[in-house]
Amino acid sequence: MKPRFCTSPVGVSDAIESAWRTYAMLHDKPAERNKLALEAYIHKLVIHGERNQDQLTVKALLYLKKREGKLTADR
Repeated sequence: MKPRFCTSPVGVSDAIESAWRTYAMLHDKPAERNKLALEAYIHKLVIHGERNQDQLTVKALLYLKKREGKLTADR
C-alpha cells in the first residue's frame, strides 16, 4: 500500500518545485535532466515512507549536489 502522502500530488510537487527553485538560485542554468532525476528521487523517497515536505526538499538538494559532483568527475 502506498503512503497516503504519495496519493496527494500537491505535496510532492511542492517539494519538487521548492528544491528546484533553490537549486536554480545556486546555478545559472541547471540542466533539465537534473530536474527529471530530482522528480524520480523525490518519488522514490515518498514511496519509501518520507512524508515531511521540508525533509524531502533538503534530501533532494543533497542528492542534486552529489549528482553534480559525479557529473563533473565524469567529464
